[in-house]
Amino acid sequence: MTDIPFYWLDIFTSEPFKGNPAAVFLMKTDLEDKTYLNIANELGLTETAFTEKIGESEYRLRWFTPRGEVPMCGYATIATAYTLAKEYGVGSPISFHTMSGVLPAEINEDQVTINFPLYPLIKKTEDERLLEPLGVKNYVELRCSDTPLIFMVELENHEQVSKLNPDPSIRNLLKEMNAISS
Repeated sequence: MTDIPFYWLDIFTSEPFKGNPAAVFLMKTDLEDKTYLNIANELGLTETAFTEKIGESEYRLRWFTPRGEVPMCGYATIATAYTLAKEYGVGSPISFHTMSGVLPAEINEDQVTINFPLYPLIKKTEDERLLEPLGVKNYVELRCSDTPLIFMVELENHEQVSKLNPDPSIRNLLKEMNAISS
């Protein structure tokens, strides 16, 4: 197998071994999906990002869990943008071409800002099945969309977000709800 540069980053923290860990691989060529899946599976992280340069400050970006490819991962995108800027001097903005569309990223010092696609969450819902595995007791409102299936929980303040500790079994519930496929 070819040598592939990769980085392991902890996102949303300034402390080692905290936050959200993500691996970022800088690809020189596209590999088979099975190879990406095997790499992600071997690393065992929630998300592994694979990016390949396709133009000036433009990159293809794909995210894999140990079980399969996912259409979006915010913190692995942040990890990728940060790696490209800090390790390779890629200038801002960076455009990521993904399964979910083009995601523009701006890097300023150590801060990464990404514009994610807007999916209208027009339906209020009373479906509270996600609250317990997310560790949410109090919330302002629940909303969802149909395509793609997205749930949004509006919390009362940012302190609640920083204290979230999702139960890994939430994956089974998301499969049951057809929110994820694998």
